Amino acid sequence: MAKRQSKVLKAKVMLLFQQIILLGEVFHYQKVYILLDVFKECTLITLLILVQKKTVVSKNIHNRIDDSCKPSLQKKGKLLHAGGEPLTDFGKCYLELLIDGYKTQLEVIIADIKDDVLLGMDILKGSNGKPADIILSQNKILLNGAEITCHQYSDNTVRKVKSADHYFINGYTEQIIDAYVDRYEMDDNRKCADILIEASASFKNNFPVMMATSLANINSAPTVKVRLINPFPNDVSINQDTVIGTAEFVANDPVQLLESENMQDLNTNSIRRLQFVQTPENKVLRNVSQDNIKIANDNSISEQIPEHLKTLYTDSVKDKNQSDIKKIANVLIEYQDVFSKDENDIGLTNLTEHTIDTGNARPIKQPFRRVPIAYQKEEKKAIDKLLD
Repeated sequence: MAKRQSKVLKAKVMLLFQQIILLGEVFHYQKVYILLDVFKECTLITLLILVQKKTVVSKNIHNRIDDSCKPSLQKKGKLLHAGGEPLTDFGKCYLELLIDGYKTQLEVIIADIKDDVLLGMDILKGSNGKPADIILSQNKILLNGAEITCHQYSDNTVRKVKSADHYFINGYTEQIIDAYVDRYEMDDNRKCADILIEASASFKNNFPVMMATSLANINSAPTVKVRLINPFPNDVSINQDTVIGTAEFVANDPVQLLESENMQDLNTNSIRRLQFVQTPENKVLRNVSQDNIKIANDNSISEQIPEHLKTLYTDSVKDKNQSDIKKIANVLIEYQDVFSKDENDIGLTNLTEHTIDTGNARPIKQPFRRVPIAYQKEEKKAIDKLLD
């Protein structure tokens, strides 16, 4: 019996609940051991150890096996996802697995799964009633006398974006803050380090602020800039290390469509552009009738102020120049009827009428009462003012 020389299909085996990786190889089992002669170079595939009865191999891995040595599929069964949804099953076949020096031959299920291989209890239960010992503190698994080395693994495609400091965002304001993005050693060697930052669902639900989607370079600075806006009157406080969003690497290099905005483009985007114009000092904002306001000189200004507005005028013109004093006097003289003269003209109006709903209460009639002697003088003064 001879073995054909070929490339080796490397494999990574991962414990799903602890994110542990084992290095191994996958073989196709026949009368002789034939390595998978599929790739021009060694390729890594992922194997997940899951608490299930049978080992499952991805349909993509099965399709990459050469047709001359690809095993035939038989005995279709029923598989379910972890959530209970049905999983597409293409059949079963026999394969040989080599995991870090430990070799085993077993019947596997070919199914449409995201991962490359899911190792089941048919391997972990071992032989002769001796199940595998998973020692996470030493990063190894003992299976049938073989010691399988484990390696830590994590999926870092999506990163967390955290607030770099404690920020206080006032109401109706926009603010740019610094944020940290999770980094790994491999990020330093990335050709394209551009990331897309978006607000996370928890941040949208817990904070009444909006975050703009932004593009940043993870290697340009220790922190990235994030733009926040508070559209409500209440102030919002964001603590340090608060998860405000997620970041994901851009697949392709960003392309700049235009060097600048088209300032002549009259579209709906112009709604959010604010232009501030300074009003000239000599511009007349409102014409004031000069027929009713005649100020001969500076000394006669205070004489034309109504009696009930002199106190307000005196308090308002403190530390004001002569031009402002004239303007204040003109306003008080023109709108003198707006201000209350005494307590008798407060709360009286003939512009509207209303009724008081008394429900089922019957009307009552009260007899006249004599005004107490202590209040007779005050009552007489009030009546005289009304008559005048």
